[in-house]
Amino acid sequence: MKDFFKYLAKQSANYLNGKIEWMPCGWTFSDKGYTNPQGVHFKSFESDDGRMVSLNSKRAVKCPGPPSGDYPLVKGLYSVPKSVCDKCPMKIQGGYCKKLRSIARGEVSP
Repeated sequence: MKDFFKYLAKQSANYLNGKIEWMPCGWTFSDKGYTNPQGVHFKSFESDDGRMVSLNSKRAVKCPGPPSGDYPLVKGLYSVPKSVCDKCPMKIQGGYCKKLRSIARGEVSP
């Protein structure tokens, strides 16, 4: 039980500090779906902005607003490739984001 509360405290601190959440698979505009290496097929679905999106095998980040480009909007956050996030001026050393931090602290609305 002690470990569970430690985990919750760490997650809460990460959220308030704007920790970037990395995902093993990102989203891309496509209606073909995605089949993983084990042979499981994931079908595409409609994103928040009405376009069809599918999983891809590239690492991605949940971003509140990418600096440039057209990226899929899924569940209120953009699916941005890791390479784009690494070049973003809002990224802070240690894996944190200035935009995520200000949203978590209530300074800016999402």
